[in-house]
Amino acid sequence: MRTEFGAERTSCACDACRRCCRFLPAWLIPADIERMIPSGTDPFEWAELNLLASPGPLVAQVVERLFRSKREPEKYERRLYRRWFRVPSLVIAAKPDGSCKFLSAEGACTIHDISPFGCAFFDGHAHASLESERLVRAGLNQSIEAGPRHLYHRLRRHLMSKALVSRSTELTRARIRGAISQATEA
Repeated sequence: MRTEFGAERTSCACDACRRCCRFLPAWLIPADIERMIPSGTDPFEWAELNLLASPGPLVAQVVERLFRSKREPEKYERRLYRRWFRVPSLVIAAKPDGSCKFLSAEGACTIHDISPFGCAFFDGHAHASLESERLVRAGLNQSIEAGPRHLYHRLRRHLMSKALVSRSTELTRARIRGAISQATEA
């Protein structure tokens, strides 16, 4: 089944796919909120139990700027540069060991059918490609375009006020690399 992103949701649940679940709980986009929060449930209470505010991924935006030409002060030169910023986001809460809250003791996803964007389109078999970059941009754009009044961002601010915040993605990825390196040495 194709989604609003023009891509298929993953259905794989092999060990490689669950590896991320042990270290990096998935990130959500605004479209995930209504699907994941049970009907009739207070979204803020549900978020406190199941989500964390995240500093968000660090992304680069290529920006064009005009500068006065040093050779000809009456003219301008165009230059491209990268502007780095974070896209504030929500992620699934983690257990004390860092694994996803929704990962069962047997290693199965307990919300696979309604899993958030970060799980639904990116699994252990995903490789960097134009398609995966397009999906990441689409998810990030949805988070940005939702605006500060959207429930997604209100939940994030609420979680921040309660100090329910995830580790930075950079720290978590370093932890994953360490675990992979230990596994390959063994």
